[in-house]
Amino acid sequence: MASMPLAYSYGPSASARPPRNYWVAPEALKANDAGAATDIYQLGVVLIELMWRKKHGCMDQFAVSIMDVQAGTATNGLLGEPDWYQDLALRCVAHTPSMRPTAAEIVGIFEQHTVDVHIAA
Repeated sequence: MASMPLAYSYGPSASARPPRNYWVAPEALKANDAGAATDIYQLGVVLIELMWRKKHGCMDQFAVSIMDVQAGTATNGLLGEPDWYQDLALRCVAHTPSMRPTAAEIVGIFEQHTVDVHIAA
């Protein structure tokens, strides 16, 4: 994912652009260290971005919020979504890799908070 180009452009009213490679975990930027924890960080950024778009409908001010994520200063008020979702997203982008949830924990959290959807054949 780290080499994936930015797939969208920011609106003219956006005050700033997110830092380059904002989806890359801090340890990957500093020491080129990749692993499961790095993947979890990237998932957290995606979770934040999806909910940001849902709440705001555009990417205005997203740069400011993602810079808070990178600085480790993002708070639970970031998304205005259910507590479990915000908590999960922020745990995924924890600066300390060992503080991030495992893939199994993430699946368990989603299973606990989502409803089964059955598609008729």
